[in-house]
Amino acid sequence: MKAGFPLLSAIRSVRIRVATEVWSKLTKLVFHRHPRREWGAYFRFGYRRTPWGLAISLVDLLPPRPGDLSRTSPIVSFSPDYIARAVDVRDVCPLGIGFVHSHPLGWGVVASPSDDDMDEYFARLSLPYGSSQPYLSLIVNRDLNGELVFSGRAYDHGEWLPVSHLHMVGAELRRFTSAHWAITQLAPLSRQVLARWTTLVGEGRADRSCGATLGILGCSGTGSPMVELAARAQVANFVLVDEQRLADSNLERLHGAEAADLNVDPPPYKVDLVERMIRAINPAANIVKFVGNGLDEAVIDELLRCDLVLGGTDTVHGRALLGDLSSLYLLPSIDVGVLPRGRNNRVTSQLIDVTRQGAGDACPFCQGRILPALLNSELMPPEEREHRRAEAAAAVARGEDGTVYWHGDPPQLPAVGYLTTTAGAIAAGYALNWLLGTAAMPHQRIQFDLGQPDFAFVGTESRPRPECSCVRQRGFGDQGDRSVTMPSHFAKAVRRP
Repeated sequence: MKAGFPLLSAIRSVRIRVATEVWSKLTKLVFHRHPRREWGAYFRFGYRRTPWGLAISLVDLLPPRPGDLSRTSPIVSFSPDYIARAVDVRDVCPLGIGFVHSHPLGWGVVASPSDDDMDEYFARLSLPYGSSQPYLSLIVNRDLNGELVFSGRAYDHGEWLPVSHLHMVGAELRRFTSAHWAITQLAPLSRQVLARWTTLVGEGRADRSCGATLGILGCSGTGSPMVELAARAQVANFVLVDEQRLADSNLERLHGAEAADLNVDPPPYKVDLVERMIRAINPAANIVKFVGNGLDEAVIDELLRCDLVLGGTDTVHGRALLGDLSSLYLLPSIDVGVLPRGRNNRVTSQLIDVTRQGAGDACPFCQGRILPALLNSELMPPEEREHRRAEAAAAVARGEDGTVYWHGDPPQLPAVGYLTTTAGAIAAGYALNWLLGTAAMPHQRIQFDLGQPDFAFVGTESRPRPECSCVRQRGFGDQGDRSVTMPSHFAKAVRRP
Protein backbone atom coordinates (compact mmCIF):
# COMPACT_ATOMS: atom_id res chain seq x y z
CA MET A 1 0.00 0.00 0.00
CA LYS A 2 1.45 3.33 -0.99
CA ALA A 3 2.51 5.90 1.58
CA GLY A 4 -0.38 8.07 2.60
CA PHE A 5 -3.14 5.55 1.88
CA PRO A 6 -5.36 5.26 4.98
CA LEU A 7 -4.72 2.32 7.28
CA LEU A 8 -7.22 -0.49 7.40
CA SER A 9 -9.31 -0.98 10.52
CA ALA A 10 -7.75 -3.34 13.04
CA ILE A 11 -11.11 -4.00 14.73
CA ARG A 12 -13.75 -4.38 12.05
CA SER A 13 -13.63 -6.46 8.86
CA VAL A 14 -15.65 -7.69 5.88
CA ARG A 15 -17.06 -11.11 5.02
CA ILE A 16 -18.22 -11.71 1.47
CA ARG A 17 -20.66 -14.36 0.28
CA VAL A 18 -21.20 -15.23 -3.34
CA ALA A 19 -23.21 -17.92 -5.09
CA THR A 20 -20.95 -20.35 -6.95
CA GLU A 21 -22.64 -19.62 -10.28
CA VAL A 22 -22.01 -15.87 -9.91
CA TRP A 23 -18.40 -16.49 -8.89
CA SER A 24 -17.86 -18.76 -11.90
CA LYS A 25 -19.00 -15.98 -14.23
CA LEU A 26 -16.85 -13.46 -12.39
CA THR A 27 -13.64 -15.51 -12.52
CA LYS A 28 -14.19 -16.49 -16.16
CA LEU A 29 -14.32 -12.79 -16.98
CA VAL A 30 -11.51 -11.38 -14.83
CA PHE A 31 -9.07 -14.25 -15.53
CA HIS A 32 -9.56 -14.40 -19.28
CA ARG A 33 -6.24 -12.53 -19.85
CA HIS A 34 -4.48 -14.38 -17.04
CA PRO A 35 -1.65 -15.21 -16.41
CA ARG A 36 0.07 -12.30 -18.20
CA ARG A 37 -2.39 -9.42 -18.07
CA GLU A 38 -5.07 -7.95 -15.85
CA TRP A 39 -8.79 -7.61 -16.42
CA GLY A 40 -11.71 -6.59 -14.24
CA ALA A 41 -15.38 -5.78 -13.81
CA TYR A 42 -17.76 -3.89 -11.60
CA PHE A 43 -20.40 -5.76 -9.62
CA ARG A 44 -23.40 -5.06 -7.39
CA PHE A 45 -23.70 -6.26 -3.82
CA GLY A 46 -26.07 -6.22 -0.89
CA TYR A 47 -24.77 -5.56 2.58
CA ARG A 48 -25.49 -5.38 6.28
CA ARG A 49 -23.64 -3.17 8.72
CA THR A 50 -22.83 -5.03 11.94
CA PRO A 51 -20.76 -4.28 15.05
CA TRP A 52 -17.97 -6.48 13.66
CA GLY A 53 -17.97 -4.93 10.18
CA LEU A 54 -19.78 -5.57 6.90
CA ALA A 55 -21.59 -8.70 5.71
CA ILE A 56 -21.57 -8.43 1.92
CA SER A 57 -23.36 -10.64 -0.62
CA LEU A 58 -22.62 -10.37 -4.34
CA VAL A 59 -25.69 -9.96 -6.52
CA ASP A 60 -24.50 -9.77 -10.13
CA LEU A 61 -21.88 -8.37 -12.49
CA LEU A 62 -21.77 -5.15 -14.48
CA PRO A 63 -19.44 -6.56 -17.16
CA PRO A 64 -17.42 -4.21 -19.35
CA ARG A 65 -18.68 -3.45 -22.83
CA PRO A 66 -16.37 -3.20 -25.83
CA GLY A 67 -14.09 -0.24 -25.23
CA ASP A 68 -14.76 0.00 -21.47
CA LEU A 69 -11.31 -1.47 -20.64
CA SER A 70 -8.14 -1.04 -22.67
CA ARG A 71 -7.04 -4.29 -24.31
CA THR A 72 -3.58 -2.91 -25.11
CA SER A 73 -2.70 -2.07 -21.51
CA PRO A 74 -1.20 -4.86 -19.37
CA ILE A 75 -3.00 -3.41 -16.32
CA VAL A 76 -6.64 -2.48 -15.88
CA SER A 77 -7.36 0.82 -17.61
CA PHE A 78 -10.93 2.16 -17.38
CA SER A 79 -12.84 4.30 -19.81
CA PRO A 80 -14.72 7.25 -18.31
CA ASP A 81 -17.96 5.76 -19.69
CA TYR A 82 -17.52 2.56 -17.67
CA ILE A 83 -16.90 4.48 -14.47
CA ALA A 84 -19.88 6.75 -15.15
CA ARG A 85 -22.14 3.76 -15.80
CA ALA A 86 -21.11 2.16 -12.49
CA VAL A 87 -21.76 5.40 -10.62
CA ASP A 88 -25.16 5.78 -12.29
CA VAL A 89 -26.14 2.25 -11.24
CA ARG A 90 -25.11 2.95 -7.68
CA ASP A 91 -27.11 6.20 -7.57
CA VAL A 92 -30.39 4.65 -8.73
CA CYS A 93 -30.48 1.56 -6.49
CA PRO A 94 -29.73 0.87 -2.82
CA LEU A 95 -27.10 -1.78 -3.58
CA GLY A 96 -23.39 -1.14 -3.29
CA ILE A 97 -20.98 -1.11 -6.23
CA GLY A 98 -17.58 -2.81 -6.16
CA PHE A 99 -14.75 -3.56 -8.53
CA VAL A 100 -12.78 -6.79 -8.89
CA HIS A 101 -9.68 -7.26 -11.01
CA SER A 102 -6.97 -9.84 -11.48
CA HIS A 103 -3.22 -9.48 -11.13
CA PRO A 104 -0.76 -11.28 -13.41
CA LEU A 105 0.65 -14.55 -12.15
CA GLY A 106 3.46 -13.94 -9.68
CA TRP A 107 2.33 -10.44 -8.75
CA GLY A 108 0.39 -11.53 -5.69
CA VAL A 109 -2.60 -9.52 -4.51
CA VAL A 110 -0.98 -6.45 -2.96
CA ALA A 111 -2.66 -3.25 -4.13
CA SER A 112 -0.57 -1.27 -6.61
CA PRO A 113 -0.39 2.56 -6.69
CA SER A 114 -2.94 2.58 -9.52
CA ASP A 115 -5.21 0.34 -7.42
CA ASP A 116 -4.90 2.81 -4.55
CA ASP A 117 -5.76 5.72 -6.85
CA MET A 118 -8.89 3.95 -8.10
CA ASP A 119 -10.06 3.08 -4.60
CA GLU A 120 -9.44 6.59 -3.30
CA TYR A 121 -11.47 7.98 -6.21
CA PHE A 122 -14.49 5.85 -5.37
CA ALA A 123 -14.12 6.59 -1.67
CA ARG A 124 -14.30 10.30 -2.46
CA LEU A 125 -17.47 9.70 -4.47
CA SER A 126 -19.02 8.09 -1.37
CA LEU A 127 -18.23 10.97 0.99
CA PRO A 128 -21.07 13.35 0.02
CA TYR A 129 -23.63 10.65 0.65
CA GLY A 130 -22.74 10.07 4.31
CA SER A 131 -24.49 6.83 5.26
CA SER A 132 -24.97 5.70 1.67
CA GLN A 133 -23.57 2.57 0.03
CA PRO A 134 -20.13 1.19 0.83
CA TYR A 135 -17.55 0.61 -1.89
CA LEU A 136 -15.76 -2.75 -2.20
CA SER A 137 -12.49 -3.48 -3.99
CA LEU A 138 -11.19 -7.02 -4.64
CA ILE A 139 -7.93 -8.27 -6.15
CA VAL A 140 -7.75 -11.90 -7.25
CA ASN A 141 -4.94 -14.11 -8.49
CA ARG A 142 -3.88 -17.74 -8.60
CA ASP A 143 -0.93 -19.34 -6.90
CA LEU A 144 1.46 -21.74 -8.60
CA ASN A 145 -0.95 -24.60 -7.87
CA GLY A 146 -3.81 -22.78 -9.55
CA GLU A 147 -5.62 -22.07 -6.26
CA LEU A 148 -7.43 -18.79 -5.69
CA VAL A 149 -5.72 -16.08 -3.66
CA PHE A 150 -7.30 -12.72 -2.99
CA SER A 151 -7.27 -9.54 -0.96
CA GLY A 152 -9.83 -6.79 -0.56
CA ARG A 153 -10.96 -3.72 1.28
CA ALA A 154 -14.21 -1.82 1.68
CA TYR A 155 -14.83 1.84 2.33
CA ASP A 156 -17.75 2.72 4.59
CA HIS A 157 -18.54 5.73 6.75
CA GLY A 158 -15.06 7.19 6.29
CA GLU A 159 -13.28 3.97 7.26
CA TRP A 160 -11.40 1.33 5.26
CA LEU A 161 -12.12 -2.24 6.38
CA PRO A 162 -10.08 -5.31 5.37
CA VAL A 163 -11.81 -8.27 3.74
CA SER A 164 -11.17 -11.31 5.91
CA HIS A 165 -13.08 -14.15 4.22
CA LEU A 166 -14.77 -15.05 0.99
CA HIS A 167 -17.55 -17.67 1.20
CA MET A 168 -18.69 -19.48 -1.94
CA VAL A 169 -22.12 -21.02 -1.59
CA GLY A 170 -23.29 -23.81 -3.86
CA ALA A 171 -23.17 -27.59 -3.99
CA GLU A 172 -19.98 -27.15 -1.99
CA LEU A 173 -19.31 -24.56 0.70
CA ARG A 174 -15.85 -23.05 0.27
CA ARG A 175 -14.30 -20.52 2.61
CA PHE A 176 -11.21 -18.64 1.42
CA THR A 177 -9.11 -16.51 3.76
CA SER A 178 -7.59 -13.26 2.51
CA ALA A 179 -3.89 -13.37 1.77
CA HIS A 180 -3.45 -10.59 4.32
CA TRP A 181 -5.45 -12.28 7.09
CA ALA A 182 -4.04 -14.66 9.68
CA ILE A 183 -5.07 -18.31 9.23
CA THR A 184 -5.90 -20.32 12.34
CA GLN A 185 -3.54 -23.27 12.58
CA LEU A 186 -4.93 -26.74 13.11
CA ALA A 187 -4.20 -28.07 16.59
CA PRO A 188 -2.16 -31.31 16.63
CA LEU A 189 -4.84 -33.03 18.71
CA SER A 190 -7.50 -32.11 16.14
CA ARG A 191 -5.54 -33.85 13.43
CA GLN A 192 -5.37 -37.00 15.55
CA VAL A 193 -9.08 -36.80 16.41
CA LEU A 194 -9.93 -36.54 12.70
CA ALA A 195 -7.91 -39.64 11.77
CA ARG A 196 -11.01 -41.57 10.65
CA TRP A 197 -12.29 -38.61 8.64
CA THR A 198 -8.85 -38.32 7.05
CA THR A 199 -8.96 -41.98 6.07
CA LEU A 200 -12.38 -41.42 4.54
CA VAL A 201 -11.93 -38.16 2.62
CA GLY A 202 -8.26 -37.16 2.83
CA GLU A 203 -6.33 -34.81 5.09
CA GLY A 204 -6.91 -31.62 3.11
CA ARG A 205 -10.66 -32.09 3.20
CA ALA A 206 -10.98 -33.22 6.80
CA ASP A 207 -9.16 -30.13 8.02
CA ARG A 208 -11.80 -27.77 6.61
CA SER A 209 -14.23 -28.35 9.46
CA CYS A 210 -11.82 -26.98 12.06
CA GLY A 211 -11.99 -23.38 10.92
CA ALA A 212 -15.74 -23.38 10.30
CA THR A 213 -18.33 -21.52 12.36
CA LEU A 214 -21.75 -23.06 12.89
CA GLY A 215 -24.88 -21.23 13.99
CA ILE A 216 -27.44 -23.26 15.94
CA LEU A 217 -31.03 -21.99 16.16
CA GLY A 218 -32.57 -24.08 18.92
CA CYS A 219 -30.34 -26.01 21.32
CA SER A 220 -32.65 -28.73 22.52
CA GLY A 221 -33.64 -32.15 21.12
CA THR A 222 -32.35 -31.79 17.55
CA GLY A 223 -29.96 -28.89 18.08
CA SER A 224 -27.89 -30.41 20.91
CA PRO A 225 -26.92 -33.63 19.04
CA MET A 226 -26.02 -31.53 16.00
CA VAL A 227 -23.70 -29.49 18.19
CA GLU A 228 -22.15 -32.51 19.87
CA LEU A 229 -21.30 -34.25 16.59
CA ALA A 230 -19.95 -31.02 15.08
CA ALA A 231 -17.77 -30.41 18.14
CA ARG A 232 -16.42 -33.98 17.99
CA ALA A 233 -15.63 -33.35 14.30
CA GLN A 234 -13.45 -30.47 15.56
CA VAL A 235 -15.66 -27.58 14.54
CA ALA A 236 -14.41 -25.04 17.04
CA ASN A 237 -16.63 -21.98 16.51
CA PHE A 238 -20.31 -21.80 17.44
CA VAL A 239 -23.13 -19.28 17.72
CA LEU A 240 -25.78 -20.80 20.01
CA VAL A 241 -29.31 -19.38 20.14
CA ASP A 242 -32.15 -20.55 22.40
CA GLU A 243 -34.46 -18.67 24.73
CA GLN A 244 -35.43 -21.49 27.08
CA ARG A 245 -34.22 -22.85 30.38
CA LEU A 246 -33.94 -26.55 31.12
CA ALA A 247 -37.16 -28.36 32.02
CA ASP A 248 -37.50 -31.83 33.54
CA SER A 249 -38.72 -33.36 30.28
CA ASN A 250 -35.67 -31.98 28.44
CA LEU A 251 -33.31 -34.37 30.22
CA GLU A 252 -34.57 -37.22 28.01
CA ARG A 253 -33.37 -35.57 24.80
CA LEU A 254 -31.03 -32.64 25.54
CA HIS A 255 -27.43 -33.72 24.96
CA GLY A 256 -25.19 -32.21 27.62
CA ALA A 257 -27.86 -32.05 30.34
CA GLU A 258 -27.36 -33.95 33.58
CA ALA A 259 -29.68 -35.00 36.40
CA ALA A 260 -27.97 -32.56 38.77
CA ASP A 261 -29.00 -29.68 36.48
CA LEU A 262 -32.64 -30.29 37.42
CA ASN A 263 -31.89 -29.29 41.01
CA VAL A 264 -30.51 -25.87 40.10
CA ASP A 265 -32.76 -22.90 40.88
CA PRO A 266 -33.39 -21.19 38.55
CA PRO A 267 -32.77 -23.91 35.97
CA PRO A 268 -29.81 -23.32 33.67
CA TYR A 269 -30.29 -21.98 30.17
CA LYS A 270 -30.00 -24.56 27.41
CA VAL A 271 -27.26 -22.57 25.68
CA ASP A 272 -25.15 -22.78 28.86
CA LEU A 273 -25.55 -26.55 29.03
CA VAL A 274 -24.61 -26.96 25.38
CA GLU A 275 -21.60 -24.72 25.87
CA ARG A 276 -20.50 -26.93 28.77
CA MET A 277 -20.79 -29.97 26.51
CA ILE A 278 -18.71 -28.33 23.78
CA ARG A 279 -15.96 -27.33 26.21
CA ALA A 280 -15.80 -30.85 27.61
CA ILE A 281 -14.89 -31.93 24.06
CA ASN A 282 -12.83 -28.91 23.02
CA PRO A 283 -11.85 -26.50 25.83
CA ALA A 284 -10.46 -23.99 23.30
CA ALA A 285 -13.72 -23.60 21.35
CA ASN A 286 -14.97 -20.10 20.54
CA ILE A 287 -18.62 -19.83 21.57
CA VAL A 288 -21.13 -16.98 21.33
CA LYS A 289 -24.41 -17.56 23.19
CA PHE A 290 -27.75 -15.77 23.00
CA VAL A 291 -30.77 -16.28 25.19
CA GLY A 292 -33.51 -15.07 22.92
CA ASN A 293 -35.13 -15.38 19.53
CA GLY A 294 -33.27 -15.78 16.25
CA LEU A 295 -35.18 -12.81 14.80
CA ASP A 296 -33.31 -10.43 17.10
CA GLU A 297 -31.05 -8.13 15.06
CA ALA A 298 -28.06 -8.77 17.35
CA VAL A 299 -28.46 -12.51 16.77
CA ILE A 300 -28.60 -12.05 13.00
CA ASP A 301 -25.41 -9.97 13.16
CA GLU A 302 -23.56 -12.90 14.75
CA LEU A 303 -25.12 -15.54 12.52
CA LEU A 304 -23.70 -13.71 9.51
CA ARG A 305 -20.22 -14.67 10.74
CA CYS A 306 -21.13 -18.34 10.31
CA ASP A 307 -20.38 -20.72 7.44
CA LEU A 308 -23.65 -22.57 7.96
CA VAL A 309 -26.72 -22.38 10.20
CA LEU A 310 -28.49 -25.45 11.58
CA GLY A 311 -32.15 -25.00 12.45
CA GLY A 312 -33.53 -27.03 15.33
CA THR A 313 -36.58 -24.94 16.20
CA ASP A 314 -40.21 -25.96 15.77
CA THR A 315 -41.54 -22.49 14.90
CA VAL A 316 -42.82 -21.25 11.56
CA HIS A 317 -41.08 -17.89 11.95
CA GLY A 318 -37.78 -19.68 12.62
CA ARG A 319 -38.16 -21.50 9.32
CA ALA A 320 -39.00 -18.21 7.55
CA LEU A 321 -35.86 -16.66 9.08
CA LEU A 322 -33.67 -19.41 7.63
CA GLY A 323 -35.18 -18.67 4.23
CA ASP A 324 -34.41 -14.96 4.57
CA LEU A 325 -30.83 -15.63 5.65
CA SER A 326 -30.30 -17.83 2.60
CA SER A 327 -31.99 -15.67 -0.04
CA LEU A 328 -31.00 -12.18 1.12
CA TYR A 329 -27.59 -12.82 2.70
CA LEU A 330 -26.58 -16.07 0.93
CA LEU A 331 -26.08 -17.72 4.34
CA PRO A 332 -26.86 -21.45 3.85
CA SER A 333 -28.75 -23.57 6.35
CA ILE A 334 -30.10 -27.02 7.08
CA ASP A 335 -33.44 -27.20 8.87
CA VAL A 336 -34.47 -30.36 10.72
CA GLY A 337 -37.68 -31.39 12.45
CA VAL A 338 -39.48 -34.45 13.77
CA LEU A 339 -43.14 -35.39 13.89
CA PRO A 340 -43.85 -38.28 16.27
CA ARG A 341 -47.45 -39.37 16.81
CA GLY A 342 -49.12 -42.08 18.87
CA ARG A 343 -52.52 -43.70 19.25
CA ASN A 344 -53.88 -46.48 21.45
CA ASN A 345 -50.53 -46.97 23.19
CA ARG A 346 -48.72 -47.39 19.87
CA VAL A 347 -46.28 -45.12 18.06
CA THR A 348 -47.88 -44.38 14.68
CA SER A 349 -45.42 -41.83 13.23
CA GLN A 350 -41.66 -41.43 13.54
CA LEU A 351 -41.27 -38.81 10.81
CA ILE A 352 -38.01 -36.92 10.23
CA ASP A 353 -37.81 -33.90 7.92
CA VAL A 354 -34.49 -32.39 6.72
CA THR A 355 -34.38 -29.41 4.35
CA ARG A 356 -31.39 -27.75 2.71
CA GLN A 357 -31.52 -23.99 2.15
CA GLY A 358 -28.68 -22.85 -0.11
CA ALA A 359 -28.15 -19.97 -2.52
CA GLY A 360 -30.68 -20.41 -5.32
CA ASP A 361 -32.79 -23.00 -3.50
CA ALA A 362 -36.53 -22.43 -3.29
CA CYS A 363 -37.36 -20.57 -0.10
CA PRO A 364 -39.80 -22.00 2.48
CA PHE A 365 -42.61 -19.90 0.99
CA CYS A 366 -41.95 -21.31 -2.49
CA GLN A 367 -41.93 -24.80 -0.98
CA GLY A 368 -45.30 -24.24 0.69
CA ARG A 369 -43.81 -24.82 4.14
CA ILE A 370 -45.06 -21.53 5.61
CA LEU A 371 -48.70 -21.40 6.66
CA PRO A 372 -49.56 -17.68 6.93
CA ALA A 373 -52.17 -18.26 9.66
CA LEU A 374 -49.64 -20.06 11.88
CA LEU A 375 -46.95 -17.47 11.13
CA ASN A 376 -49.29 -14.65 12.09
CA SER A 377 -50.39 -16.38 15.29
CA GLU A 378 -46.77 -16.86 16.38
CA LEU A 379 -45.94 -13.20 15.84
CA MET A 380 -49.08 -11.49 17.18
CA PRO A 381 -49.09 -9.85 20.63
CA PRO A 382 -50.50 -11.93 23.52
CA GLU A 383 -53.45 -9.59 24.02
CA GLU A 384 -54.51 -9.96 20.38
CA ARG A 385 -54.18 -13.74 20.67
CA GLU A 386 -56.47 -13.74 23.72
CA HIS A 387 -58.93 -11.48 21.94
CA ARG A 388 -59.09 -13.84 18.97
CA ARG A 389 -59.58 -16.86 21.22
CA ALA A 390 -62.49 -15.09 22.89
CA GLU A 391 -64.01 -14.15 19.52
CA ALA A 392 -63.66 -17.75 18.33
CA ALA A 393 -65.34 -19.08 21.49
CA ALA A 394 -68.19 -16.60 21.09
CA ALA A 395 -68.63 -17.64 17.46
CA VAL A 396 -68.80 -21.30 18.43
CA ALA A 397 -71.41 -20.47 21.09
CA ARG A 398 -73.49 -18.82 18.35
CA GLY A 399 -73.17 -21.95 16.22
CA GLU A 400 -70.70 -20.33 13.81
CA ASP A 401 -67.24 -21.30 12.59
CA GLY A 402 -64.74 -20.16 15.21
CA THR A 403 -61.73 -20.73 12.96
CA VAL A 404 -62.60 -17.49 11.17
CA TYR A 405 -61.17 -15.77 14.26
CA TRP A 406 -58.69 -18.32 15.61
CA HIS A 407 -57.22 -21.50 14.14
CA GLY A 408 -56.17 -22.82 17.51
CA ASP A 409 -52.80 -23.10 19.21
CA PRO A 410 -50.26 -25.37 17.53
CA PRO A 411 -50.09 -28.72 19.34
CA GLN A 412 -47.14 -29.54 21.58
CA LEU A 413 -45.30 -32.32 19.74
CA PRO A 414 -44.26 -35.27 21.93
CA ALA A 415 -40.66 -35.22 20.69
CA VAL A 416 -38.63 -38.06 22.18
CA GLY A 417 -34.89 -38.42 22.45
CA TYR A 418 -34.17 -41.33 20.14
CA LEU A 419 -36.02 -39.58 17.29
CA THR A 420 -34.56 -36.08 17.85
CA THR A 421 -31.06 -37.54 18.23
CA THR A 422 -31.43 -39.52 15.01
CA ALA A 423 -32.67 -36.43 13.16
CA GLY A 424 -29.92 -34.23 14.61
CA ALA A 425 -27.21 -36.77 13.74
CA ILE A 426 -28.41 -37.02 10.14
CA ALA A 427 -28.53 -33.24 9.77
CA ALA A 428 -25.05 -32.91 11.32
CA GLY A 429 -23.71 -35.44 8.83
CA TYR A 430 -25.16 -33.53 5.89
CA ALA A 431 -23.79 -30.28 7.33
CA LEU A 432 -20.26 -31.64 7.79
CA ASN A 433 -20.16 -33.13 4.30
CA TRP A 434 -21.46 -29.85 2.84
CA LEU A 435 -18.69 -27.96 4.62
CA LEU A 436 -16.06 -30.45 3.49
CA GLY A 437 -17.39 -30.76 -0.04
CA THR A 438 -17.42 -34.55 0.30
CA ALA A 439 -21.11 -35.45 -0.11
CA ALA A 440 -24.47 -33.81 -0.70
CA MET A 441 -28.05 -34.33 0.36
CA PRO A 442 -29.84 -36.45 -2.25
CA HIS A 443 -32.68 -33.89 -2.46
CA GLN A 444 -33.32 -30.38 -1.25
CA ARG A 445 -35.88 -31.80 1.17
CA ILE A 446 -36.17 -35.35 2.46
CA GLN A 447 -38.84 -36.91 4.66
CA PHE A 448 -38.90 -40.44 6.01
CA ASP A 449 -40.59 -42.44 8.74
CA LEU A 450 -38.48 -44.82 10.82
CA GLY A 451 -41.44 -47.13 11.37
CA GLN A 452 -42.53 -47.57 7.75
CA PRO A 453 -41.33 -50.11 5.14
CA ASP A 454 -38.39 -48.64 3.23
CA PHE A 455 -38.81 -45.73 5.66
CA ALA A 456 -41.52 -44.33 3.30
CA PHE A 457 -38.77 -42.11 1.93
CA VAL A 458 -39.84 -39.02 -0.02
CA GLY A 459 -37.37 -36.65 -1.65
CA THR A 460 -38.52 -33.36 -3.18
CA GLU A 461 -37.00 -30.60 -5.26
CA SER A 462 -38.82 -27.28 -5.42
CA ARG A 463 -38.22 -24.57 -7.98
CA PRO A 464 -38.18 -20.95 -6.84
CA ARG A 465 -41.19 -19.00 -8.06
CA PRO A 466 -39.96 -16.21 -10.40
CA GLU A 467 -42.20 -13.66 -8.70
CA CYS A 468 -40.91 -14.51 -5.21
CA SER A 469 -38.52 -12.14 -3.47
CA CYS A 470 -36.05 -15.04 -3.00
CA VAL A 471 -35.45 -14.71 -6.77
CA ARG A 472 -35.94 -10.98 -7.30
CA GLN A 473 -33.82 -9.92 -4.31
CA ARG A 474 -31.26 -12.69 -4.11
CA GLY A 475 -28.22 -11.40 -2.27
CA PHE A 476 -29.77 -8.00 -1.54
CA GLY A 477 -28.87 -8.11 2.17
CA ASP A 478 -30.52 -5.37 4.22
CA GLN A 479 -31.48 -3.66 0.97
CA GLY A 480 -34.04 -6.42 0.35
CA ASP A 481 -37.35 -7.14 2.02
CA ARG A 482 -37.33 -9.64 4.88
CA SER A 483 -40.35 -11.92 5.07
CA VAL A 484 -40.33 -11.79 8.86
CA THR A 485 -38.91 -9.40 11.46
CA MET A 486 -39.02 -9.50 15.23
CA PRO A 487 -42.22 -8.01 16.73
CA SER A 488 -41.73 -5.31 19.33
CA HIS A 489 -43.35 -7.42 22.07
CA PHE A 490 -40.72 -10.18 21.74
CA ALA A 491 -38.05 -10.00 24.47
CA LYS A 492 -34.66 -8.72 23.34
CA ALA A 493 -32.01 -11.38 23.05
CA VAL A 494 -29.36 -11.32 25.77
CA ARG A 495 -25.77 -12.27 25.01
CA ARG A 496 -24.50 -14.62 27.70
CA PRO A 497 -20.97 -14.34 29.06
